Amino acid sequence: MSATGRASKLSHPRQQQQEQEFEAKLRLDHSCIYDVAFIYIFYITSVVVKLVWRAYGALNVGSDSCKASKKGISSSEKEEEDDDEEEIEQNSLVSSDSSTRKFLSTWQKKFDWAQYDEEKDTVTCSVCAKASKTNDYVRGKSRPGKGWRKEYLNRHRLSVDHRNAIAEPLMAVQARQVYDQVLSESGKETILLMKNVYFLARECIAVLKAKKLHKHVQELGCKVPTSHQGLYSSWEFVSAISQHLEQDLLKQLKSSPFFSLIGDESTDIAVQKNLILYVKYLCEGQVHLGFLKLLKLERADATHIYESIVNYFAENHVDISRMVMWTSDGAEVMLGKYGGVQAKLKTVSPLMIEFHCIAHREALAVSQATTTVQYFTKVENVVKSLYSYFSRSSTRYERLNAIFAVLQQKSVRLKKVFDVRWLSRKEAVEAVVKSYSALTLFFGEESESDRDPTGTARGLYKSLTDYRFALTLHFLKDVLTTLCELNKYFQIAGIHPSDVHEKVSTTIGVLESRYLQQEIHWGFSVDKFLQAIESGVVPELTINRSKTELVEKDVQKFVTKVIMNLQARFPETEKPIIKAFDIFPPSKLPLDNSELATYGDTELLLLCSKYRSKVDEEAVLTEWDGFKQNMKNNFISITMAELLDHLVNTDSLKLQYPNLSILAQIVLVFPASSVDCERGFSTQNHIKSKLRNRLGHLHLDMLLRIRLLGGPQEQFSFQQAYQIWLHSKKRRSRPIEPPSGTEDELESDSSDNNDIMDM
Repeated sequence: MSATGRASKLSHPRQQQQEQEFEAKLRLDHSCIYDVAFIYIFYITSVVVKLVWRAYGALNVGSDSCKASKKGISSSEKEEEDDDEEEIEQNSLVSSDSSTRKFLSTWQKKFDWAQYDEEKDTVTCSVCAKASKTNDYVRGKSRPGKGWRKEYLNRHRLSVDHRNAIAEPLMAVQARQVYDQVLSESGKETILLMKNVYFLARECIAVLKAKKLHKHVQELGCKVPTSHQGLYSSWEFVSAISQHLEQDLLKQLKSSPFFSLIGDESTDIAVQKNLILYVKYLCEGQVHLGFLKLLKLERADATHIYESIVNYFAENHVDISRMVMWTSDGAEVMLGKYGGVQAKLKTVSPLMIEFHCIAHREALAVSQATTTVQYFTKVENVVKSLYSYFSRSSTRYERLNAIFAVLQQKSVRLKKVFDVRWLSRKEAVEAVVKSYSALTLFFGEESESDRDPTGTARGLYKSLTDYRFALTLHFLKDVLTTLCELNKYFQIAGIHPSDVHEKVSTTIGVLESRYLQQEIHWGFSVDKFLQAIESGVVPELTINRSKTELVEKDVQKFVTKVIMNLQARFPETEKPIIKAFDIFPPSKLPLDNSELATYGDTELLLLCSKYRSKVDEEAVLTEWDGFKQNMKNNFISITMAELLDHLVNTDSLKLQYPNLSILAQIVLVFPASSVDCERGFSTQNHIKSKLRNRLGHLHLDMLLRIRLLGGPQEQFSFQQAYQIWLHSKKRRSRPIEPPSGTEDELESDSSDNNDIMDM
């Protein structure tokens, strides 16, 4: 091939590249031309629209005049002709010079916006001035050179500025109505999202699942807004719901004449110390108890706890001086006489008295008595070992369940002993007693098999077949049942401190009559166990008299210690103020009139000295004399709580005994225990679990409030929560129907912050 031919072939690709570059440049030039043409057409169109709009305004004015000319002269035009004649007549009387024509007051009937200033001889337009226009009639129109004529006012009336000044307020009102209507329609759909989030919070489900729940609801056929579905918006809903609940409770608290505070501190799963507060108060004469706040503690000392409480009340404008009781557990930091939280709170609330939770006291009395009997500690350790043996192996539970089936008994799960749970010892011992026969057979087989290389089963079998252990175990089941009944009573909502000593005395009487007599009267479980041994149902055991005597000594020592602890922790003269309120139960009224005359006078004087800023001493004693007779005649058969309720809510009694009614309001809000705080911490740990251990304190407080105060969904006011959410920041209406776009685009929510995690 020649050199020329090769060169032509080599140049061919270059030529093609040059042609492609030329075509690309040509297309770019064409696109630029199209862009310029589009801009020019858009500009021409906008100019034409403006001209058409102006022509349309003039056409409306012209069409009105044409219609009037076709129909003839109307009555208004006749009035205008009369005004013109009056104008000519009055001005002709003044002078033939046109520059001296005056402004006629009759013009203001037609042009009501015209304000004439006689001193300055100027006319101002009130409509244009209100709309902040900048024409001459806003600054004050001076007399024209030819004098005042009505056509000047008419010309201003038809001006663009004046018409816009009239139209703008009307357009603003219409726009606001349309906006409110759009918000109302979208609000119904937004509340649906809020209900979904409320459901998750009430069920302690992660808020992170909100978007999936919204999608599920949408698939079921409900109209769901495409916006506000992400995590950030979901937390906004949670915040609005929590704010509504907190504001409602604070509003009721502010209206209460007195209230009491219940507090306790604990550590969550993230080792963050928190202080939980409950409040007991009166609202419309009814006693309420509810969760108030979860406060984050940087330090767990009394000063920091006190400052946290006082600051919260100050921030929410609640008068803390109306607090009459602080109830907590027996920790020194809470109830210390000189440096505790209660001592510091008394400086800001002189009416306040402190109270140690009765459920804590009873639990401490029992647990401390258990440690005094060494063999009882051994029994408790065996119970713990039994639970541990089965909790680590499902196959062992399967073999135990097989034995239950052979014995035709219901399967029983062993329970764990928790030192912080008041009823756990009783439940754990009761489970072992119910499954005693099955456990004995199970460990008998295990100890003889090759499945016990460590000898654990052999040791447990030896304990179970020991007569002393078995008898002690069944006794503990009976006595712990009695003591747990007392603890359950102390956990009843609404129990009053004055009711405590009567119940404690009853329990002490039961223990003394059964176990501290010359001969012990065993309970139901022990009697049934001894009968089973005598009938041969438990062949591994025989009644041993010497071991029975050892158990009896342990029993009497334990019961004696329990009674001593109860008496020490529930003394008769524990709180003179609380004891003074014991004069109100009608059942304690003396029947003899001579005794009735002075009954309760000493106690009332004590109450008056404590609450002298609220009641009058002389008036109280006078009211008390009549009230005692009223109680004896009309209220002798009712309880103290019912009597106090009458004093607070019956108008006739309130008017007749106003000072006694105030004392009734105080005593009604006395809380006897802090069990609600313990329940609150249980709920806290359920919300902030291992899977949600990064949940922040503010979010935890909101979720806890919704869980504890929210109530059923159908009873919650979502409209009020929606208003809080709506006004929390500036919002605009969003489309309800799904917009066009790919599925990936619709999955994203521009209003959400992906850095926020549901913890």
